[in-house]
Amino acid sequence: MKPAFPLTTDVLALGEHVDLRAGQCVRPFSYAASPQTQGVFMTQTHSKSRQQAEIAFNDIQSQFSARGQAVQEPETEEQARQAKTLRLREARLARDAQEHTSR
Repeated sequence: MKPAFPLTTDVLALGEHVDLRAGQCVRPFSYAASPQTQGVFMTQTHSKSRQQAEIAFNDIQSQFSARGQAVQEPETEEQARQAKTLRLREARLARDAQEHTSR
């Protein structure tokens, strides 16, 4: 059965803030085609197993994000180390050049 109006799940395009109620996993939908239903939300409460699956999925995404940050930190440390090495090398070369000219 085809819905009477096309649905969109693009929450950002709606320009509305949707509150999530405690203990419920709510998915917002909006009817896109009809002017009478513009901005009307249809919420769907999911089963306990679906909520647990959503929580597990979010945990995995958090771990993936943490891994990405863990990879970026050593790169940042390496860049800082290289900058310090360059600064010290320039200071040493300047000191050596000054000693060489004072002789």
